[in-house]
Amino acid sequence: MTNLVGKKIGQYKVVEQITQGSLATIYKAYQPKLDRYVAIKVLFSHVAQDFVERFAQEARAIAQLDHPNIVPVYDFDRLDDTFYIVMKYVEGGNLKRMLTGHPMDLELAFRFISQVGAALGYAHQHGVIHRDVKPSNILVAQGDWALLSDFGIAKLLTDPAHLTHSGTGIGTPDYIAPEQARGLAIDQRADLYSLGATLYEMVTGHLLFESDGSLGVLVKHMTEQPRSPRSYNPELPVAVEQVILTVLQKDPDRRYRTAEEFMYALTAAIKQPAQHKQAEPSAMTHNLPAISASWSSSSRFPHESRQASSSELDAKPQRTDSFSILVVDDQAELLDNIRFALETAGYIVLTACDGLEALEILNVQPVDLILADIAMPRMNGYQLYERVRQNPHWLAIPFIFLTARTLDSDIRYGKELGVDDYLSKPIQPEDLLAAVHGKLKRARQLARRPAQTASSSTVMEDNIITLGQLRIDADQHRAWLDEEAVALSAREFGLLEYLARRPGKVISPQELIQVTHQFKTDHGEAGTLLRPLVRSLRRKLGYPVGETGCIENVRGVGYRLIAPGS
Repeated sequence: MTNLVGKKIGQYKVVEQITQGSLATIYKAYQPKLDRYVAIKVLFSHVAQDFVERFAQEARAIAQLDHPNIVPVYDFDRLDDTFYIVMKYVEGGNLKRMLTGHPMDLELAFRFISQVGAALGYAHQHGVIHRDVKPSNILVAQGDWALLSDFGIAKLLTDPAHLTHSGTGIGTPDYIAPEQARGLAIDQRADLYSLGATLYEMVTGHLLFESDGSLGVLVKHMTEQPRSPRSYNPELPVAVEQVILTVLQKDPDRRYRTAEEFMYALTAAIKQPAQHKQAEPSAMTHNLPAISASWSSSSRFPHESRQASSSELDAKPQRTDSFSILVVDDQAELLDNIRFALETAGYIVLTACDGLEALEILNVQPVDLILADIAMPRMNGYQLYERVRQNPHWLAIPFIFLTARTLDSDIRYGKELGVDDYLSKPIQPEDLLAAVHGKLKRARQLARRPAQTASSSTVMEDNIITLGQLRIDADQHRAWLDEEAVALSAREFGLLEYLARRPGKVISPQELIQVTHQFKTDHGEAGTLLRPLVRSLRRKLGYPVGETGCIENVRGVGYRLIAPGS
């Protein structure tokens, strides 16, 4: 196939080749209209026409998949005899490059696998099987954010013709499921096997099966039992090994049935040692014991028992404003202990065991604050945070992560997302109550401020916007601050005008990016693109570096403009 670097495919200018496979080549390209880079997968011209037709049908289905751990598909088209699919370009490498031949840290491996498992569960629920899950198809962004890519050979569960069509055995030999290697009908459990083979390599440093050629590897997938992962990595917990060997069963009926079931079993297995560790007393001395899964009801408060009299309970300070708090954690006992501490302080407490259940509650019950664990089955804390911030009705809800992890990368990633705070397990009750009270107090202050700002300081007449010392001429694209002209780029002016027309209102990064860059994206990418633009605009409005000035970042969930000089 001709190298397309330097050439144009439709509206896209090809910049460089990323990789090449047996069916297609993937390029990095620039899209001038939206001022962004994309990835373009170009099918080889010799690919059979019936495959192209199926590929087009499947591309349309995959384009409907909207999940934080699936690389988005933007477009599918043809130019002369060239068929291509346009996807989000992800900076960074893939998981394959991170595999060094040595076991990966278990927490890091779990973080990647749980994200890919969530992506597969979502795809399966929408009738799509990936069929080629492997490390090179798992992209890694921002250091530890996994995105499942290359659904190019995916199969639609809803199309019976695909179950017996020639070529269903397609896949990568090192990670292929036995039934797929035999060319038999497959379902979502084939993807789980491939994900299990990927996890096996991550925690052992070795491929599941090795042989001199691809055929030998295929035969081993169909006939041989895997070597014990612990024989390579004795530090691997027995419970984790059992989960891996279960998902790698030759018979699909003996594997986990769904990605959610696999992730739930893996989460429980990994958390077993962590729970034991939490039961140990803290090295620090406190008046109250730390809240953990082992914190029994009789030891919650040393100076009082659970059977306190009604008069004693009435004597405790009670809140009168009845804030409601949603606590999300898959450890039932820990959930109960946090609920007790919060209810004792007078809060209304709702609980959920994972992110999906939390979303169900949020859809029917408004809350004032969310406390959520990071590592949970079905939908983890990161994914829950993303979904919450994508809903305009939930943008202002304070969000605190509960975590037993102390990895700097976890904390750094949460801060980049804009999470309000972290509480480390085991949690000290006074720390819990202080964090909750502080975040709710700040939320109440912020809720009051927009109405006061917007009601008294904004004048709009003949497309001239006056906000305190700021004046904007929307027709002339000019702005003045304290009667001095401010030179702004087109994007800076567009951002300032949009905020000025909605003074005091918190606007999400996704909404603002559509104004400044004219395309839709997720919360994380929108924030990344917006931050330098906001910093530049603040500087041009005369605010020193590090000061927010009149453009406030409200708890990382959005921006709002307040009247300069007010």
